[in-house]
Amino acid sequence: MASTNAHQIKNNDQNSLCGLGDKIRRLTAGVCLFTQFFFPVMATAQNVVHAKPQTTVSSAPPLLENNTVPYTLGALESAQSVADRFGISLEELRRLNQFRTFARGFDNVRQGEELDVPATTSQKSHEQQNAIPPANGENMLENQIASTSQRVGSLLSQDMNSEQASGMARGWASSEASGAMTDWLNNFGTAKISLGVDEDFSLKNSQFDFLHPWYDTPDYLLFSQHTLHRTDDRTQINTGLGWRHFTSSWMSGINLFFDHDLSRYHSRAGLGAEYWRDYLKLSSNAYIGLTGWRSAPELDNDFEARPANGWDLRAEGWLPAWPQLGGKLVYEQYYGDEVALFDKNDRQSNPHAITAGLNYTPFPLLTLSAEQRQGKQGENDTRFAVDLTWQPSSSMQKQLNSDEVAGRRSLAGSRYDLIDRNNNIVLEYRKKELIRLSLLDPVKGKSGEIKPLVSSLQTKYALKGYNIEAAALEAAGGKVSTSGKDITVTLPGYRFTNTPETDNTWSIDVTAEDVKGNLSRHEQSMVVIQAPTLSQKDSLLSVNPLTVAADKKSTTTLTVTAHDSDGTPVPGLALQTRSEGVQDITLSDWTDNGDGSYTQMLTAGTTSGSVTLTPQINGESAVKESIVVNI
Repeated sequence: MASTNAHQIKNNDQNSLCGLGDKIRRLTAGVCLFTQFFFPVMATAQNVVHAKPQTTVSSAPPLLENNTVPYTLGALESAQSVADRFGISLEELRRLNQFRTFARGFDNVRQGEELDVPATTSQKSHEQQNAIPPANGENMLENQIASTSQRVGSLLSQDMNSEQASGMARGWASSEASGAMTDWLNNFGTAKISLGVDEDFSLKNSQFDFLHPWYDTPDYLLFSQHTLHRTDDRTQINTGLGWRHFTSSWMSGINLFFDHDLSRYHSRAGLGAEYWRDYLKLSSNAYIGLTGWRSAPELDNDFEARPANGWDLRAEGWLPAWPQLGGKLVYEQYYGDEVALFDKNDRQSNPHAITAGLNYTPFPLLTLSAEQRQGKQGENDTRFAVDLTWQPSSSMQKQLNSDEVAGRRSLAGSRYDLIDRNNNIVLEYRKKELIRLSLLDPVKGKSGEIKPLVSSLQTKYALKGYNIEAAALEAAGGKVSTSGKDITVTLPGYRFTNTPETDNTWSIDVTAEDVKGNLSRHEQSMVVIQAPTLSQKDSLLSVNPLTVAADKKSTTTLTVTAHDSDGTPVPGLALQTRSEGVQDITLSDWTDNGDGSYTQMLTAGTTSGSVTLTPQINGESAVKESIVVNI
């Protein structure tokens, strides 16, 4: 009974699994259909696009045609691997294909291109069974779809459980995705990782570059170049489009770049030109800033920065007898008052620099380099770099082969080399106005008054003090005092002259300084002393004595005490005296005692009588009443 129940449960599980297995097989078939169709078709379509400018023309003589057959390269195959497969040398394979034309040259053939190979009996049989006919793009797509449908049908017809179906789906998907990715990578011209080490052994100049060809024929190459790097704590990207024209002996090209700082949001444009020959590269670049002034957090936001305009000339060459060893020369010039060509803390006006370097390439994948850059005023920089340059279209075996280095120095071998330029956005800086001072101007008042001078003061850092120039005002009796952020001026006396407006105006020059040595702009204020308003009724005239002898030597003293309407003494008056009566007298000049009092000496003559005296200012009486002196 137990055996019967166990058998019954087992059958139920199998039925349930079979029911679920049907669903899984259908789902798996869908996944496989997508992966088997999408990845190969996309890769095939891309190969078709690239194949259009790569059409080869066979013009081999009858003898060669009778002894060779076309062979289409598969994934990861190269001219060397095909030669090894057919048991011939690379040079023998090159001779067999001397009448063919290749878009990238014989040494750079890729998947989908044809080579003429020896027509051996075994190989003919292999070709008949496995060769892919040189069909057009439509036939390639049709064949791919048919192959995919056949595989999916085979899957649906098989009786397998869900685990087997899932494993097969994963295997197919992985295989097709890997193949498609390989085909996609093969269309990249060059990928490069540069690990830059400076004299402090930091990696601040490391970067990643890659070049992708978009239109590629024997004579022309249209490509894009992209760079990601982090320099001076700034992450930057460089995206450019280039055009190269090739002849049998030289190459000329132009390029246009857009450089952007992802950290500080600076942008600039670049325009370049290239001229290459075997073992020699010449280039020039111009850099034009596109963005304006932005705050510079790398300098505590005390400065603003923008891309500096500049240009450079570059030359790079190798020894034909020893192509592994090369040299480099660069001259660069930038413009601006404070340009950080070497370092943000070593800014210079219109800096330039000359760079000399050596590089050693033991095999194409690896390059070791050292550079010394010398600039103005003794500025210099030493750099060491390890460059890993990978060409996905070339086999790893070739990229690790030292014999391939010479080919990379030729014009054909350097076809996909990166553009040589300064990818770092050089910045120009200017100091922000960290301390701003405003003065009251003009400052007007009467003699002896104390007036404030500062209108406003704005500082990022604490105020250290003021630099004040007021020598003339202080010489005239004025005084300038400071207390914290305030400045006060004690006004000097008013001067009664023939040019009172000029002679009673004084300048004060002030500059504020904070604790970090930052200075404000130079500010100036004019201090104007207003003429005193004399009050006749509040001013007094006295004489002592009132009577003098007419003996030509007796004297008396006149005293005027001048006040304004507020009762404040008024110094600095220019007094004159009007006399009526006896004229046989002598009057001295008025003496200003500085406290609002003035004195004058009268000396009698030999004539007796009386004289009336009236002090005046500009013809007007300075006091309310005159005084009479008897002689």
